[in-house]
Amino acid sequence: MTHYAGTLAAARCLAQQGVRVIVAADHLLAPTLWSRAVSRRLRCPAVDRGPTALLEWLFEFGRREPGAVLYPTSDDLAWMISRHQDELGKVFRLYSPPVSTLTAILDKVQLHDACVRAGVDVPRNWLPRTEAELDALGSEADAFIIKPRTQTFFAMHAKGGFATNLEELRRVWRQYLALDYAAEFSAEVSGLEVPIVQEFLPGAADGIYSISGFANKQGELLVSRGSRKVLQQPSRVGVGLCFEDFVPPPELPRKLARLCAELGYYGVFEAEVIRHGDRWPLIDFNPRYFGQMGFDIARGAPLPWMAHLCAAGDEEGARRAASAAPPPGAPAAYRDVTGLGAKLVTERLAGTLTDETSQKWRDWLRAHEGRAIDASFAPGDPMPGVAAIATVLWRTVRHPRSFWRSVRR
Repeated sequence: MTHYAGTLAAARCLAQQGVRVIVAADHLLAPTLWSRAVSRRLRCPAVDRGPTALLEWLFEFGRREPGAVLYPTSDDLAWMISRHQDELGKVFRLYSPPVSTLTAILDKVQLHDACVRAGVDVPRNWLPRTEAELDALGSEADAFIIKPRTQTFFAMHAKGGFATNLEELRRVWRQYLALDYAAEFSAEVSGLEVPIVQEFLPGAADGIYSISGFANKQGELLVSRGSRKVLQQPSRVGVGLCFEDFVPPPELPRKLARLCAELGYYGVFEAEVIRHGDRWPLIDFNPRYFGQMGFDIARGAPLPWMAHLCAAGDEEGARRAASAAPPPGAPAAYRDVTGLGAKLVTERLAGTLTDETSQKWRDWLRAHEGRAIDASFAPGDPMPGVAAIATVLWRTVRHPRSFWRSVRR
């Protein structure tokens, strides 16, 4: 997943610790491939084609060069590594929880149930299996988010749909009901094809808050950091483009530690919550590297290095690597300048960008100048930023309709 910002952040973090970083990709424009942090570049099968070809490639590499640390950069890889860790562990060094843990996290129904047991607040969820059951939900909330039960090896990569009335609820639910899921994960979870209907809480308008960190096998939360997502694409359910520093209430990390213990999870994680009055409901939990991880690393939480140490059997080293507080002069914001620029330019061309909105984001960038981490650009390592721009241009030329729809939503 060398096109992910989290993968690039991990490569830079590990290289700073003297680790020899090897990346594998299925296309040349992936930003991480062009980073000075990378020691070696390999060609591998695409993840979105399913796990079989990639697993075969990993086994071949591992048998040829045993002993490398392998850690997941996406939901697909997190589940795949866990599912096959007995075999992969013979040729790689891993820090992967049992597959039952990963399945419970990546299936939103099981994750909801685990949150309830751990005392972690969640929005109301429903799993209507017929249109009659769906219609009965029409009066339960003012608005709904309709989500697939999992994103694991989900070819459509659809995050979710929004509905404010019964007609929209039916339309979006039918749309998601018709989607196909990967046979590998479907075999593990019964009824996976039925989408989740979740109450849309008004607090989401305040932004989505991220609590990330590292839990060890002993159930300890070694380090955590908070951030607030102030812009995402698409606007209601999407990938974060801009974040600000956020100090979470002390009870939030404690509750997430209980959730990790309830699930039996250890390693790097990111939990997304929203503020709804006095509540902090959890809306997602990611058991792997995540997009804005570079922000956490710069604030004294070297999550990839901690995962690397634990995979190598040095859990005490991971404990020492966990800083008690952000270092002096730590950044206060995270931005994806390439993604933000593409969004604003396209909205301007579409006539949907107001002068007020354009000025708002210019002011935001100016206010954090000198104290912001960028997704791709970094001092002394500019080429990933150039590759990110080239990727946006290539996507625009190759799939103009898809790109146009993505940035206008």
